[in-house]
Amino acid sequence: TMLNTGADFGTPTEDDLVNEGNGRNYGIELTVERTFSKGFYSLFTVSLFKSEARASDMVWRSTTFNAGYVVNALAGREWNVGKRGNNISVDLKGTFAGGRRYTPIDLDASVEQRRDIRDESRTNELQYDPYFRVDVKLFYRMQRKRVTHELGIDLQNITGTRNIYAQYFDDRTQEVVTEYQLGFFPIPLYRLLF
Repeated sequence: TMLNTGADFGTPTEDDLVNEGNGRNYGIELTVERTFSKGFYSLFTVSLFKSEARASDMVWRSTTFNAGYVVNALAGREWNVGKRGNNISVDLKGTFAGGRRYTPIDLDASVEQRRDIRDESRTNELQYDPYFRVDVKLFYRMQRKRVTHELGIDLQNITGTRNIYAQYFDDRTQEVVTEYQLGFFPIPLYRLLF
């Protein structure tokens, strides 16, 4: 179904699709926010949802995006430094979400055909482990008359959690291989704002 498009950051190449399916997405979301006040802000969201598709076989199945839940928490603090309006800021962001849905690999068929073959009778029946990530950003902002300088570092996935991205059949090893998302990744930053 086209409702799964984008899960692999690509567009499917099938050219024999028919317009006989349906999809449904429903859920509930709660957002609590403290807007910027006295140098502090925070945002907390919880989403509980279900995402399903029914193809021309009239069977409702989970879409790839049917993780079931997503929890996000974000908080930040700024401190003024000196007389020119310079400041130091720290941001903390965390995400906890249900794992991505996937269709199991038919290992015997994959070995026989020497390519990744999925058990389409079990489309999106399985789910990877839950996703977890924490990021920390540290910034120093220098205010000048015509330009603002920002110097900082973005420490992504500071816990180094190995979140599963996908699994596929490797014809060279004749095994199922697991690919993981990016681990701990520091990103230095320098920005000029005019």
